[in-house]
Amino acid sequence: MSHNLRDINRLETYSAVDVTSYLTTRGDDEMMNDRLTHGNRAGLTLIEVLAIVAALAVMLSILLPIVSDARAKSDRIECQNNLAMIGRTMDSYLSDHGNRFPKARALGMPVSTRGEGMTLMVTLREYLPPITTMFHCPGDRDMLFKYCGISYYYSQEVTNRTRSELKFDNEGHPFDLERVPVVWDADEMIYETKREPLVVPSFHGTKNVLYGDLHVAPAYHGIAFRM
Repeated sequence: MSHNLRDINRLETYSAVDVTSYLTTRGDDEMMNDRLTHGNRAGLTLIEVLAIVAALAVMLSILLPIVSDARAKSDRIECQNNLAMIGRTMDSYLSDHGNRFPKARALGMPVSTRGEGMTLMVTLREYLPPITTMFHCPGDRDMLFKYCGISYYYSQEVTNRTRSELKFDNEGHPFDLERVPVVWDADEMIYETKREPLVVPSFHGTKNVLYGDLHVAPAYHGIAFRM
């Protein structure tokens, strides 16, 4: 609040009460003028709000794919670890059963009726720890595992067959076990159920495979069956 000398001199002829009243009125007028002049700067204009919203939308469009890719990569690595543990468990089974692969279904009921016996998880239960999640792919969220208790497909081309039998194709030609798919992600499929078809999307972008020599690798070009 400022007052020039002329105003002060003019007020000398008035009483103290008049001076106080004048200064108070003058100060209130200046405050009102200041509010009218600068008060609008306290908020944001519509254009500024829209600019902020647009900037946030651009940032989200950049960050969401990065977060999604990171999550898929983490799921894919954990899935590979699952298949590696299944491979070690199966190796123990093979050692006790003359190198013969387990006799088990491709998947669990009610999703698949292919094969005989129980699921691979049940067939290998004697070799599994009391509590295990190795048969549940982390990318299988409320889909296949929820319906049949397993996320991985077991090849019916190897079930109940020995490693020696798998070293040759149907025509007797040599075949490498490292190229024989045994267990893999049961995703990107449509399964028939009693209620309605179960559509299972990709778990984590790239299908992981456990091969006949029990090594695990991504199937970048799909699964090449030998039969």
